[in-house]
Amino acid sequence: MSEGIILRREAATAFSTRQVKLVRTADGYDLLPFGDPLTFSEMAAIRSSRTVSPAFPDSNEISLANVGISVLLKIQVCDNEYLVLVEQDRGDAGRVLKLVSGYVETAELDNPFDTVLREISEEVLFKQGAGYFPFYFDTQPVGNPYELPQQSGVMELHPSGWLAGQQGETVSINGQSVTLPVHLYVHCPTNSVQLVYSLTVALEAWPEQGFYVEDEKEDGFLVSRLRPERRFILVQCQGERLQGYFQLIDGKLTRFDGSGYRFSEFFAPRKNRLFVTHQYGGKLNLTAER
Repeated sequence: MSEGIILRREAATAFSTRQVKLVRTADGYDLLPFGDPLTFSEMAAIRSSRTVSPAFPDSNEISLANVGISVLLKIQVCDNEYLVLVEQDRGDAGRVLKLVSGYVETAELDNPFDTVLREISEEVLFKQGAGYFPFYFDTQPVGNPYELPQQSGVMELHPSGWLAGQQGETVSINGQSVTLPVHLYVHCPTNSVQLVYSLTVALEAWPEQGFYVEDEKEDGFLVSRLRPERRFILVQCQGERLQGYFQLIDGKLTRFDGSGYRFSEFFAPRKNRLFVTHQYGGKLNLTAER
């Protein structure tokens, strides 16, 4: 793998979050942050300390290590729709394709959608020539975390519908309703809860390049590094089916070989509507590729 270009370098100790209680209410679910702020290592220790049972107890309340976000980010081009997935190496468990996602930090717990916008701007880079396209939401710029040169055109994010088989939930945080449609699930193996938002970008044509930036741990720092070979995956959506795996290279969709990859837990079946007990969602369906 190439050395790439360092876009940002910050101390890993800068991260903090809090535990959350997930409460089932008459109308839906309420997330209640509690306890002192946790460092990343403290959060990771709580995530690995126990596995959540796939049902609510009589108290209708579950204490969890943290809340994360994911985004069903879909790109519409010429009447075709593609879901953006990114690679993650899970060590001995192999490589998975997952939604753009991240941990909700302490300052964003009141509005996890801020984390959604931040993760998109940090992880998904569309490049044309020497510049990168900025993301906008509700006519406002999402941000330019790496201070990269920007194109004059914008990529406007819009709330959108779900993939087949996924449903939105009524969710509150500290009693305040989440205004955008959101899907919620508890991942039992990691003792955590995930909020999933759905957004769409409509394009007239593909830009030249599509890169994925992943933070890497190096000597106590989190390093955001742009590597030319690291690109997000575009999966063509056809009704209830995901088929056709591509990467955006030089303005063209190039076939991605997904052999040996698995989907992340988001794609796994639910128990009792809300609970995911698997680490993965199955292998990629490559039958249509051959």
